[in-house]
Amino acid sequence: MNKLTELNGLSISDLELDQEGKLTVTFDLPVSQKSTHYAVSKQGTRVLDVYDHEDLERLAKQLFARVKKHVMEEPDEDMDSVNCDQCKEATCCREYNVLVTNEDIDQLRGALSRVDFAKKYTDPAVDWTGEFKFQLKSNQDKVGDKCVFLKRDRTGRMRCSVYEQRPQICRDFDMAICDELDSLN
Repeated sequence: MNKLTELNGLSISDLELDQEGKLTVTFDLPVSQKSTHYAVSKQGTRVLDVYDHEDLERLAKQLFARVKKHVMEEPDEDMDSVNCDQCKEATCCREYNVLVTNEDIDQLRGALSRVDFAKKYTDPAVDWTGEFKFQLKSNQDKVGDKCVFLKRDRTGRMRCSVYEQRPQICRDFDMAICDELDSLN
């Protein structure tokens, strides 16, 4: 019997899908219970590249679209509004793809045409929902990748240089997940 056949019927305890398409699946392995004093459990992990599996890519996009629909229907009442003035390190402007809509591009482009702005400031989107065609480019500084619009201000802190015109995805960022805020004095 091959190993994959032996895994039939096991429960998946954790799924994680990153922006690069790496799907990490953690599942419980069957074990013989030899102790009456405590439960014995073992876990296995498999890592798959969703882009290598047409069916998984299709299903991931469907899942993300469905989850997004439910999240939008049931907004979190505890979600704080974004106030980037409290930000210490601008980590979110480094770790997340800044997905942009045509409306975002129109708000950001100034005198540039939409096409010229897209060529200069965007890359094709890495987007599981399939709703976005573009994401803002990133460039390098001493720390690593960062949003193309993240710049040092006069105090030396990293700040969004287009804050008033920032994309909707930035406006909707959930501050509850941010642990890098300075307390307001």
